[in-house]
Amino acid sequence: MNVYNVVTTQLQTNTYIVTNGTRAFVVDPGGDYVKIKEKVNELGVNVEAVLLTHGHFDHTNAALFFQQQGALVFCHHNDISKLTTFKGGAFTMNVTQNKVIADIALSGEETINVAGLNVEVIWTPGHSSGSVCYIVEKNIFCGDTVFYMSYGRTDFYDGSQIEIKNSILNKLFMLTGDYIMYTGHGESTSLEFEKKHNEIIFN
Repeated sequence: MNVYNVVTTQLQTNTYIVTNGTRAFVVDPGGDYVKIKEKVNELGVNVEAVLLTHGHFDHTNAALFFQQQGALVFCHHNDISKLTTFKGGAFTMNVTQNKVIADIALSGEETINVAGLNVEVIWTPGHSSGSVCYIVEKNIFCGDTVFYMSYGRTDFYDGSQIEIKNSILNKLFMLTGDYIMYTGHGESTSLEFEKKHNEIIFN
């Protein structure tokens, strides 16, 4: 398994290409489809799925194009409506929303097999009601739930400060062992570092 980062959108979203031999999935293709596809072609892989950590447009706006090429789109059921409505937030940045209908609705407490890799889905509401984190081996793709020494905003539609704190402290921080945390924006971090330094601990 290898992880490659392509920074997309004017909001500098981290889009991740996760490869397993010639098989792959993409996490949070927020936009700039051509840029992501160029990296996919460079790697010589076939994208079998798109895993969305949540439904905001800056994490989903290129998903449609991968779906049109045969990839299955996964999203938590609470955020599926954001993929086709104003709830995705594209209008706030005067961006055209590329509406996509999810193929697979997640509950957030399951393990799925994607591109030959087992992916554990953890429901982590707070940034949005359908935010999830994906755990693959010792890697966590955490979207906008956790950032380096920080965490996601909760003032968007259906966000909740109480829920994001619970998600981080009582779900993610209860995991044992260390993990690389691939964040939705900014630099990657590690679970053990965030357990000691993340500002959610002090709020």
